[in-house]
Amino acid sequence: MLISQKSVAGMLGVSTGTLAQWRVRGYGPAFVKVGHFVRYSPQAIERFIADNSRQSTKRDQPSDGPTAIPMGPKETGR
Repeated sequence: MLISQKSVAGMLGVSTGTLAQWRVRGYGPAFVKVGHFVRYSPQAIERFIADNSRQSTKRDQPSDGPTAIPMGPKETGR
């Protein structure tokens, strides 16, 4: 079963316009064109979510566990 872009937008918490921009830029879940309609497979949505899941805001997160967070010098507030 294929899912409409309106439903996918709701699932991902973005607008259909954002999905359209992602398609133009080659980002976002893989999609299927059925005539002039854009549809998404459930597997494509699951893959997109899995591929974009993070445990940190850091882009190149190590996969072997947490590392020490470097701390700069404390500011004195002067």
